[in-house]
Amino acid sequence: MRSNWCSFAALLLLATYLHMPAHAEPPSSEETVDKEITVIGLIDKYEFSAKTLRSIQAAYAKNRHLAPQAPLRFRVEDASKADVALRFWLSTGDDIVDLPISADGMVDLSNIVVTKETKLNSNRPKGRLHLRPKIFSPSTSNQARRLGDLRLECRIMWAMVESEIPLPIKVTFAWVGNPCASKKIGIYYMEPFLLSRATVEYEGKTQSVPISKRDSYRPPIYDKKVPDEAVVRLYP
Repeated sequence: MRSNWCSFAALLLLATYLHMPAHAEPPSSEETVDKEITVIGLIDKYEFSAKTLRSIQAAYAKNRHLAPQAPLRFRVEDASKADVALRFWLSTGDDIVDLPISADGMVDLSNIVVTKETKLNSNRPKGRLHLRPKIFSPSTSNQARRLGDLRLECRIMWAMVESEIPLPIKVTFAWVGNPCASKKIGIYYMEPFLLSRATVEYEGKTQSVPISKRDSYRPPIYDKKVPDEAVVRLYP
């Protein structure tokens, strides 16, 4: 029971620090149920430090087996409505390297060189820009997601969170463990379009995937019985 209470406290602390919507209830003395926290928009800032960039690279390299053919890309969501064109660049001391934004709104960090002085910068104010890891293996799409890609996305997001949160929250959250591998934490993926339903297909089977508020879904990234090659289909 102590573990349940500590897990619940850790989730609320993390949600408060990252300004994330969370829905969970304290466990009663008579029940043990899975608690969920909606993890959406983990990082919201105009600059990534060298520590965060290295955490991203390390998570990508360590978990590359989940999506061995997928590049390390981030979707750019700009809510600033600024007149000047959006720009990203890496700065290392006086050296500047511009990072192009693709036609589909992605920034590729697969081959960047990061030193202890490197920062990822943008010409947008904090709070008006979101960068979300988006892992796409060949032959996948926004509406046909490979489960291994989604698993890798989660591990990159979690690495970003760990690089940002203070030590006391890290210690508390240790009771929960890796949220990407835990059924007790509901990791929901937000989409820019409304969902009518979602399914996961593998080994000739099709199973329903929970959706929330019609714009996010919870794939079974925690379920080891579902292979990385399973396809999550999203239906507008």
